[in-house]
Amino acid sequence: MSKINDDREAKLKDYKLLGGIFLFLILVSLIMFFWLIPMFINATGLKSFTGGAAESNVRQTTLKELNRELKKEGFTGKITDLKERHNGFSQGGITGSFVYRENHSDVKLKIPVSFEAYDNGKFDVIQKDGSHGSLSTAEQTLLPLKAAAMQQPAAKSEKSQIEKVIKNNAKTGKYKFIDIDTKFFTEFSNDELKGQRENDDNYLNGVMQQNQQDQHKKKYAAGYYDVPFAELKARQMYNYEINLGINNSKKDKFNKNQLQEFLINKFNEEKIPDGKYEIVLNLDNGKKANASVDYINILVQAGVAKLTNLDYDN
Repeated sequence: MSKINDDREAKLKDYKLLGGIFLFLILVSLIMFFWLIPMFINATGLKSFTGGAAESNVRQTTLKELNRELKKEGFTGKITDLKERHNGFSQGGITGSFVYRENHSDVKLKIPVSFEAYDNGKFDVIQKDGSHGSLSTAEQTLLPLKAAAMQQPAAKSEKSQIEKVIKNNAKTGKYKFIDIDTKFFTEFSNDELKGQRENDDNYLNGVMQQNQQDQHKKKYAAGYYDVPFAELKARQMYNYEINLGINNSKKDKFNKNQLQEFLINKFNEEKIPDGKYEIVLNLDNGKKANASVDYINILVQAGVAKLTNLDYDN
C-alpha cells in the first residue's frame, strides 16, 4: 500500500511540474505577444497598416519639414505638443496636430494646427507645374499661422462679446451652446471666390513684409500678428462659426424659421458686431445614428442683421 501511495505522490509531483511548465510557457507567450510583437511592428514600419501612434523617426521627419518651412517664412516660435497617428491600411497616411507657440514679453501666441501627412512623416511637394498630391504641403499646413492677428486683444474681445450673447440666450431653452470658432479666409473653399482670396492673401503678405521691414521690428508671427484687425474686419477676411445643439425629438419638433427669427432679433437687440456668422445646427432626435446638421447664415452690416448665404463655403 505504501508503494502505491508513493507512486501516486510521484505522479502528482510530475503533474504539478508539467502544469508549472505549461503555465510558464503561456506566460512567456503573453510576454512575447505584448512586448516583442509591438517592437516588431515598430521596427518594420507595419504601423502604416495596423494603425497607431507614429514612430519617433517619423515624428522627427515631420518636425524637420515643418521647422524648415517656419524658418523659410520667418517664424521664430516653436512647435510643441506634436501628435501623430497612422490611420492604418483602410485610409492610409498620418493624422496629426501640434501647437505653434511664440512667447514675447508683451505677447504670447498659441495657435493649434491639424494636418495630414504620409506614413513616413513627409508632406506633399509642389511640382514644377504647380500641382501636388492629395495631401497638403508643409506651406499649406502652416496656413493657420497667417491668422495670428486673430489673437490680438481686439479680436479676442470681439469673440468673447459674441460668445457671451450666444450663451446668455441659450438660457431660453431654444438651443444648447456648444462652441464658437473663428474661421479665417485661408479656410474659405469655394473656387468662385478664388480671386477674392488671392487679393486678401496679397494684402496680408504685403502688410507682413512691411512689418518685417518696419523700424520697430513688428515680427511677431513673422509679421502676421500686427496686421490691423480693423482692416481684416472691413475686408471680411474672417467669419464666426457657432455650433448649437438643437432638440429635434418628436415631442419638441425643431422649427428653423422660428429660430432664424429669434436669432436675427437677438443679434439686432444685442448689437452683435458686423461680420458673417455661420451657425451650425446639430439636430438631436435622441438617436445618434439619425443625427443631422443644418445651417443658418447671418450677415451683420452697419449694425443690422439679416439672413444670407456664405458664398465661399461648399
